[in-house]
Amino acid sequence: MSDDSGLNFPQDAADRIGRVQKIGGGAALGWSILCAIFFVLIGRSDGETSGMLAAILVVMALVLPLALILVATALAVQSARSDGRALALRHAISAGRRQALPEPPSVDLSPIEARLAELSSRIEDIEIWLSDRAGAIDTMAQQATAPSPPPVPSEDAAVTVPGPVPGETDPDAPDLGLAPAPERGGGPLSLDTLIRALEFPSDADDQAGFDAMRAALQDHRAAQLVTAAQDVLTLLSQDGLYMDDMPPDRARVELWRAFADGLRGGEVAPLGGIRDEEALAICISRMRSDTIYRDAMHHFLRLFDHRFAEIAPEASDAQIAALTDTRSARAFMLLGRATGIFQG
Repeated sequence: MSDDSGLNFPQDAADRIGRVQKIGGGAALGWSILCAIFFVLIGRSDGETSGMLAAILVVMALVLPLALILVATALAVQSARSDGRALALRHAISAGRRQALPEPPSVDLSPIEARLAELSSRIEDIEIWLSDRAGAIDTMAQQATAPSPPPVPSEDAAVTVPGPVPGETDPDAPDLGLAPAPERGGGPLSLDTLIRALEFPSDADDQAGFDAMRAALQDHRAAQLVTAAQDVLTLLSQDGLYMDDMPPDRARVELWRAFADGLRGGEVAPLGGIRDEEALAICISRMRSDTIYRDAMHHFLRLFDHRFAEIAPEASDAQIAALTDTRSARAFMLLGRATGIFQG
């Protein structure tokens, strides 16, 4: 069913209008029949009723109720039509909105997949390089610490006569000043060597970097810090985070010294010089979801913090500046921000 505006009425609205019209017509017809019966009976019982009184009764008893019934019927029909128009208009608007809504654009994921594949390949290359480097460092450390084998005498070698046991002296022998000098043991690891080791070798040809790594691995405490730093840098590289790509905002040496003396909170916020928010978000997410990752990061942060507090009082400003620019220190800055070390 449709009206003059062209809107299609719902079927329930059309049924409602039909019912109202039938009820109104039935009520008017029934009232007319009752009035007719009433006047017939009155006319038979009282023949002297005046014509004016009869006219008044006709108007009051027949015309007015019929008029009210017709008006009520018309109002009900109009109300039903209005409701039908409103419902039809609502349906039309809903249909128009559905037709006007654009289809979601198709997203081309091929560039993202290609980028992910490239990052995965790069991570694998880095892991292979780090594994090779770690193997080379271990080999050099073993060669440096392994005792040299004794010379194998040849068949033509002359038989040596046993001499005095080293360390024993003949009381009757004159002192000729030919006693062997005592062997020198390995001295403590220098701060410059530790700084160079925390920077790690730049490439396979960085002999100075490998020498510093070998020396640091022979020192127990330095080896702990260097190993923890290497583990952290490896884990960060798995997420595509490389310290060479994150130059820090340099903080004053005095602030680093205050940090070594125990200053914490918002006053040392400039020490978190790595401002890469995307890298920071990646670290925070990994630390929340990966227990091994989180433990490795906290272990490195503790070792670096304690070691820096020990060496800062004796280190020069130039040495502190060099230390805080190493790859290990940059990792400390990034992870320090992720764990809230530099926050109030």
